[in-house]
Amino acid sequence: MKALSIALLALSLASTAAADVLWLKNGRSLEGKVRTLPDGKIEIQQSFGSFSFSPDQIERVESAITLEEVVDQALETLAPEDAAGLFELAQWTQEQNAHTLSRDLMKAVLDIDPEHAEAHAALGHRHFQGQWVEEEDYRELRGEVLFRGEWVPREEKASILAMEGARSDRAHQQAYREAQLEIQAERLRRESRPQPPRYGPHSHGYPIGGYFGPVASAPVSRTPVPQARRPVKQPSKTTAPRAEQRRRSEPPRRRATGPRQTHAGHLRHQ
Repeated sequence: MKALSIALLALSLASTAAADVLWLKNGRSLEGKVRTLPDGKIEIQQSFGSFSFSPDQIERVESAITLEEVVDQALETLAPEDAAGLFELAQWTQEQNAHTLSRDLMKAVLDIDPEHAEAHAALGHRHFQGQWVEEEDYRELRGEVLFRGEWVPREEKASILAMEGARSDRAHQQAYREAQLEIQAERLRRESRPQPPRYGPHSHGYPIGGYFGPVASAPVSRTPVPQARRPVKQPSKTTAPRAEQRRRSEPPRRRATGPRQTHAGHLRHQ
């Protein structure tokens, strides 16, 4: 462990620069990951993008060792079954904010020593009934459930939901009662309004609809209503006048055979 601590200290001092430094001939410098492209240009990768330069524009490149390279070199100094040294390396990577790399190293420690308590604690494991389990399994074994971002007992979750359901039902009932009261108030307001007269000015004191039962009053129009005329029955073109019908029904008169005096006093024989 002491040899590992000295190696990590030397590597950390050697890697004070977080990345490579690319110096240009115009005096500017860029920090990032430097690599050579197939066409001979030098590319530097940064968090917001990458840039490439020709060799004529570059003065020098200062290479810095990366964290992964430090870990690889430290792992070469450790024995295959050195769980303590591997745990120390995992702690150091966690201090460097490399949490994913640190968790991978902690799991490697557990592969060597499954009962390593500190590695289990670093991974958030809980000891329950003689075995190490993850946090979610530990909560479920204790009868807890994740409810609105918090672990609570199942009974408490059911109680909270029941209380919220009852509160919602009471709110609906209250809203229904308020709606009924508003309907009754509106009916009373309508009944209290003054009603128009039931009899018109030209009804002679009687209802418009007559003497038989109450009728609803209607507005009286002052415009005279034109009286409807009785249609005149026209004689049919197919029927003859009554006189002609009567003449047709009488028997024919017999002609006189004797002399007859005309209007001028002359006799005329027929």
